[in-house]
Order: sequence, then structure tokens, then C-alpha cells
Amino acid sequence: MLAQKGFTLIEVMITVAILGIVAGLAVGFGGSFMRKNRLNQLARGVYSVVGTARSEAVRRSRRIIVSFPSDRVIAFVDQNANWTYDDGTDIRVADYRFTEASMAASVDMVTTGLTTDIKDIGAVTPMIIFTSTGRSVVRTGSNDIESPAEVGVTFRHTGIPTAQNIFRRVSTTAAGAVRVTSQ
Repeated sequence: MLAQKGFTLIEVMITVAILGIVAGLAVGFGGSFMRKNRLNQLARGVYSVVGTARSEAVRRSRRIIVSFPSDRVIAFVDQNANWTYDDGTDIRVADYRFTEASMAASVDMVTTGLTTDIKDIGAVTPMIIFTSTGRSVVRTGSNDIESPAEVGVTFRHTGIPTAQNIFRRVSTTAAGAVRVTSQ
């Protein structure tokens, strides 16, 4: 008998099917890795700004506001007391622009203060406020009354099912300590 050379059609089809399954799994795991990496990048940038803001509030003995406009997070001394950053008058302490990579896949920013959403208590844009002693507070309404609070911002991907939802939360305690938590 002649020795058989090569592979049969069945062997080739099984090999291709197995390679397809392995490639599909690798793409699925890679997408999850990329989402987590983007959220980590975003959380590190925000953590850096919030931590710097607290340090600067104590160092300068002045209130520092950390604001979250749509494209960045910025910490500043509000010179004209209007609760928004004005490039010409306010003193910028720290700034982190959200890159296209960090904001990819519909990152949803949820900001909370104590049990109330900051957007519901009169703040034009979500903000964290540090007093001159480094404590975090929330502005309650349009007046300047402040109450100590745990304040934070949560970044999560909205384009994936809730059961698989991953998030990073940068928050402060009422005493002002900054931390990052994740799921």
C-alpha cells in the first residue's frame, strides 16, 4: 500500500472550525480588556486632578472646585465666585482632557453627592468642592450653603449589558480622602 500524504477534508474542516472558535473567544476577551483599560486611563486622570485639587486647597488655604465639563475635568480657584471656570480670571490648578480613546464606547459619567445627584441640586456642571482644610463639600442649590459629603464620579460603559457592566468610581470621603473603586 501507498503511504497517505496530506490531510483529509474532514481534518482540515475540524482544524478551521477550532481556529475560528479560538479566534472568536480571543476577540471577545480583547474587547473587555480594552474597555477596562480605557476606564482605568480615565480614572487615573480624574484621580490625579482630584488629588491635586485637595492638596492645593490645603496648600493655598482656599476653596478649590473640580468641575466636569463635557470634554475634561478641571480643578480651579474660583476668583469671581460664579462656580464655573473662566480662563481669563480663575486660577487653573489641574486639568485632564478626555482623549478619544478614553471616551470611546459611550462612557457615561454619573456624579453623585451624598444621596443626591449633583445635577439635581443646582450645579450647572457636576463638581467636587474642597474647602481650605481639604474637606469635600457639595453646593446645595443656587445659594452658597455647603454640607460635608462623600462626592464622586462614576465612569461606566453604556454599550454593554448591565450584568457585564464595568465601572470605575473616583470619589472623596467627607474628610476629603480621594479613592478609586472598581467592578
